[in-house]
Amino acid sequence: MTALVIGGAVLFALLALGVWARRGELKPDPPGVRTLCTFSSEDDDGARLLTGLAAELRMRGAVTDEPTEDAEFVWALGVKYEGGDDSLQLVAVEAEGYAWVLTAVDRASGGPCSRVILPALAAALSSLTARDVSWHRRELFTRGDLGSARPDPLD
Repeated sequence: MTALVIGGAVLFALLALGVWARRGELKPDPPGVRTLCTFSSEDDDGARLLTGLAAELRMRGAVTDEPTEDAEFVWALGVKYEGGDDSLQLVAVEAEGYAWVLTAVDRASGGPCSRVILPALAAALSSLTARDVSWHRRELFTRGDLGSARPDPLD
């Protein structure tokens, strides 16, 4: 009986942790903040783009992981900057009219990233071969609403 209670408690804890760990995925961007960026680039290699972005972010004081390929046409990069622990995901979506979509999320919750990284990320991105850069509120972008696009991530 004790083993059954312990097993149930462990199962409950794992389920609760799983729900808690991704608690922010559906959370909208805070007011005045846009954490999704679309841009075009002559570079068609996502790993190379994220490697260049990581180098630019390190020059601005960030600590980064090495870029990884999460899935076909999807690359990720972990970034720590001024106390934030964020993850950048780069997706090739040429079929949608943009060459690249870059999202910045909190690594722990999956919710919006720390706003302190966004100016450094925008500056690093502008140092690369990125063109037609637009920052979007991620909840609006995923609904197809592109009217909130701005040239900067913060108001």
